[in-house]
Amino acid sequence: MVNCNCNLIISIGCDRKSCEGLRSRECGFMGLLKKVLWIVGIALLLYIPMCRAMNHIKEDNQRMGVLYIPKIQLELPIYEGVEEQVLQKGIGHIEQTSVPGEGVGSRCLLAGHRGLPSAELFERLGEMKNGDLFYIEIGRHKYTYRVCDIEVIEPNETEKLVANEEQELVSLITCTPYCINTHRLIVTGERKK
Repeated sequence: MVNCNCNLIISIGCDRKSCEGLRSRECGFMGLLKKVLWIVGIALLLYIPMCRAMNHIKEDNQRMGVLYIPKIQLELPIYEGVEEQVLQKGIGHIEQTSVPGEGVGSRCLLAGHRGLPSAELFERLGEMKNGDLFYIEIGRHKYTYRVCDIEVIEPNETEKLVANEEQELVSLITCTPYCINTHRLIVTGERKK
């Protein structure tokens, strides 16, 4: 530690020779404070974009898989949850329901918008027929489902979406009729092994 001519004791980067001829605000405590504030400013400039990048990574980590429907040339990401921000960019897995591949007695529910100005999403889901195939890829696993039931229900008819003890099911859910949205189109597939 050196006592410089600004009468402050400092412990980094200051000796009597470097302080000579400088005004006290440029030396000692004030000089150190300026350096610290400059470093903090630079750190914040780097930190804010880094936080934005981390949030983007966090959003991508919520992606749980991909849905493929060859008949309607559809490939969409599947995300956890059905919040509006999720449904704007892909298909949402309805929480508290099974996940694909869980086995007999499970039913996974996946919901998506019928169409948006910026994305097609489930716009052509109504073209699906019994016997059509769709695929869900989660990690290294790819599951194949054959459509076994297509129905239109009221939004409050949730009892029709319960699991069947003898089948492993995935139901694709969207609003119908297109642009009116008073009912729900349910396309259900049974896992093909």
